[in-house]
Amino acid sequence: MVTSPTTFETDLRRKLLDVIYGQWLSLGVAVSASPSAEAPEVIDPEALLWVSMEFLPTEPRLAEAVLLWLHGHWNDIIRQRLKHRLGTEEPRACIWRTIEQAKLPGNDIQSQPVLPDEPCYGLDSPEQVVQFCETLAQHIHTLPSSLLNRVGEPAGGPSTTLLRARDIFGSDGRHFLLLYLLGNSRGAPRAIQEWTGYSLRTITDTVARWEKARVVSVEHGVCRLLAPDAWDAILQQPSRRLILVDWFKAFDACIRLLRTLAKATRASLPPASPVITACHRETRDALSASLLNKPRAEATSLSKLQSLFSEGDEREDFTPSYARPPAR
Repeated sequence: MVTSPTTFETDLRRKLLDVIYGQWLSLGVAVSASPSAEAPEVIDPEALLWVSMEFLPTEPRLAEAVLLWLHGHWNDIIRQRLKHRLGTEEPRACIWRTIEQAKLPGNDIQSQPVLPDEPCYGLDSPEQVVQFCETLAQHIHTLPSSLLNRVGEPAGGPSTTLLRARDIFGSDGRHFLLLYLLGNSRGAPRAIQEWTGYSLRTITDTVARWEKARVVSVEHGVCRLLAPDAWDAILQQPSRRLILVDWFKAFDACIRLLRTLAKATRASLPPASPVITACHRETRDALSASLLNKPRAEATSLSKLQSLFSEGDEREDFTPSYARPPAR
């Protein structure tokens, strides 16, 4: 069956929001009356925050969840991982700066929202982003204290392992190194650097110290974690391989596709437009490349997003399913 462009866009938005809400639920925010089973992938809090910014103007329930969680977990966020994204005129940067300004009054962040170069998905103009930021700033200061009790403890399964590792090691690169080696039998510093955004020197220095302390072994530039079962016990997780996803890569690809589809609709582009086709292909490839486990593991949430791209989309002459003529 051929899917229409509008149906595909709606399905992508719905499945992406399902993943986002599910991850916030695992972090202890009551965002669903009927929670689904916890997904096995490890949650990246900064990536989750960044993708959530896109939907804050159009999803009031999500906006409340994010603000409530940040109220109790502000110090759990490594804002340095968002720094290079905040120096742009990206609409999510505008929203995040508004939140940061409200949380840290008196800092050097501009008090007036900067007009972004495009709107968030679901909005019609950059001016609407600025209007939302102004409303958001007022809402943060008047957030009822009775709502703050709605944030519970994070789930105890593998999805929140990153936060538990962060409790042990703090915000430096060690907790990312540990999780990468629990998800893979071995790893090269470059791969870990690309996932985390930390400098390569930071990762290699940590590996060198851990090798000296006999936490890891290093051979031909590839490190392997010694005694992984002991670390599983410390992190209070079952002795099985962690499922790791580069959520920044996966989420950003989905947001780019949603924005492209929205722009194409406004510009009345045909479904088989090269712009749409190229973005479709890039999203499919990014989702596939975002799974960090080697060999590949079963990633439930990621598979939910990948399911939107049919097997026929694997052809070299890639065309979105909705742009193909119906079968006769």
